[in-house]
Amino acid sequence: MKIASRILLLSAVACFLFPVAGIAQTGPDLENGFKHWGSYDSSHIDTVNLQNGNLMLHAPLLPGYPQRGKLSVQDVLSFTSKTWQVICAIDNSNNPACGWFHGGTGVTLNRPLGFGLQRTINVFYNGSSPIYSAYGYSLTTPDGAMHQLGATVTTNGVDMEFESQDTTGYHVVMSNPDLSGVPNLATVTDRHGSRFVAAFEAPHSCGALPYNKPLPYAGGSPNMGGGYAPMIDDIPAGSQDCPQTSSPTQVIDSNGNVMSLGQLGQGIDTLGRVMPLETISVT
Repeated sequence: MKIASRILLLSAVACFLFPVAGIAQTGPDLENGFKHWGSYDSSHIDTVNLQNGNLMLHAPLLPGYPQRGKLSVQDVLSFTSKTWQVICAIDNSNNPACGWFHGGTGVTLNRPLGFGLQRTINVFYNGSSPIYSAYGYSLTTPDGAMHQLGATVTTNGVDMEFESQDTTGYHVVMSNPDLSGVPNLATVTDRHGSRFVAAFEAPHSCGALPYNKPLPYAGGSPNMGGGYAPMIDDIPAGSQDCPQTSSPTQVIDSNGNVMSLGQLGQGIDTLGRVMPLETISVT
């Protein structure tokens, strides 16, 4: 009994001296897709989340066919009643803030190897040149599950490596920074050792510069024969946030088998064949 009390006391002292930051989990009513702590009732074509009633359709559209290694091709029609997505922006205190927003509904065509990688680009205009940064990284798997990514490696103030915060084992490495200093090439490794390569657009595609209305002339308009130009330079022009998404163009399994996923052209499987449903003819 005394030993147990001492252990409990030492644990409490350690927690007090060495606090560990905690990350809140997503509310159960917002959960989408399959999580390893979830409870589900499913059939071959659909699944119901018993925690929040989410209905997920995953009906095979074409029969799957064998591939080399651990990769597979199986086109499915997907639908989920929890179409939530994460959108991030800078709040009034200049801190990143992320929230859940409801997206559109409808049946989509998905493949098990595809996913969406999201981030937000912040552009700050200091009057001479824009300053770019990226934050709010997350990953959405084909089943609709959102996985928040936490930075694990930061180099010169830029987040370069991430881990999924829900213990699903996704590891993301960013590389290939452009002149803005923001890395645009993502390599995602899952818990099976497969590597997915995805590329973001350059940050300068964020859009037009914010426009600050110039200060008025003092003493009347110069067109009326008078007036003085304002002596105050009304910069910086402010900042803007632009969400970005990307999907993998290539996947390599742990044995070195390569599959092109067709984001920039026709998809090619591990046997060199064109993926099914790459083109659709309308008659």
